[in-house]
Amino acid sequence: MLFFKAEDRNIFLTLYDKYKNDMYRQAYHILKDPQLAEDAVQDAFLNIFRNFSTIKYKQVCPYSKSYFIQTVKNRSIDLYRVKTKRRIISYDELENSLIDGLADIERTIKIKEVKKCLKKLPINYQSILIMKYYYGHTYKEISSLLNISDSNVKKRIIRAKKKYKNILQEEQLL
Repeated sequence: MLFFKAEDRNIFLTLYDKYKNDMYRQAYHILKDPQLAEDAVQDAFLNIFRNFSTIKYKQVCPYSKSYFIQTVKNRSIDLYRVKTKRRIISYDELENSLIDGLADIERTIKIKEVKKCLKKLPINYQSILIMKYYYGHTYKEISSLLNISDSNVKKRIIRAKKKYKNILQEEQLL
C-alpha cells in the first residue's frame, strides 16, 4: 500500500474536491449511465492515487485538470467498450421483449383488420363513425358539418355501430 506525505494527502484531497464534478460530467457524457460514470471517476481517482508521486503538477492548474479529465476520459472509454462489446440479456428480458414484439404485431394486425371492416361500411356510416370516434367531434359539430339534425346524427351513429358490429362478428373479430 502506498503512503502519502501529509502535504500530498491534502493536495490530493484538494484536487479531488476541485475536479470530481468535472470528471463525473466527462464520464457521464461518454457513458450515458450514472452508475458507470461514478465507477469511471472512482477508477480514475484510484489510478491517480497510485501514481500521485509521479504527477508533475500537484496544484490546481489547467495542467492538473487536464490530467484528471484525460484519466477519467480514458477509463470511461474503456468501460464503454466493455459495455458495448458484450450486452448480457437475462432470460426474462428476452422473453419480455419477445412477448412485447408479438403483442405489437398482434395489435397491428388487429388494427388492419378493424380498418378493413370499417371500409366495408357505407361511406356515410364510415364518415360519421370516424368523425365521432377518431376525431372526437360532438353530435352538434357533426350535425353542422353534415348539415343534418342532432337526432339524425345520433340515429346514424347507432345504425353505423350496429352494422359495424355485424361486420366484426362476420369476420370473427368479436
